Amino acid sequence: MRLGRYASVEDVARAYDDKRRFVLIDARPSSDYLRAHIPGAISVPYFDMHDLDKVPNDGTWVVSYCVCPHEESGRILEELRKRGYANTAILDEGFFVWLDKGHPVEAAAGQLPMAAPPRRRCRSLRRPLAPPPAP
Repeated sequence: MRLGRYASVEDVARAYDDKRRFVLIDARPSSDYLRAHIPGAISVPYFDMHDLDKVPNDGTWVVSYCVCPHEESGRILEELRKRGYANTAILDEGFFVWLDKGHPVEAAAGQLPMAAPPRRRCRSLRRPLAPPPAP
């Protein structure tokens, strides 16, 4: 992994497969973490960061992820950087891309497989929709 704000799914998967030392933080609500998460990840919901005190600040890489893919994990990243963590990144494409690419996921017993929501293009609410085509 390199210094910067984002780490690609492939870079993190390579580090994971090579068993490199790093911390994965799942920034989603605990209920989402319990349903499915990347093996070895710890749950630190973006709205309750008290468990960040348990994350080593010794130069170890710390990668946060969510499904947004940057909103919740970005809050964790900013808090880590405020606390002086040097090697931090966001899993750029998020949890669903990790899942879609076939990387390991731990799911709670009895849970159905998790599917990513359909991809939609964001649309500004201020821009009016185009009128329907003329008949």
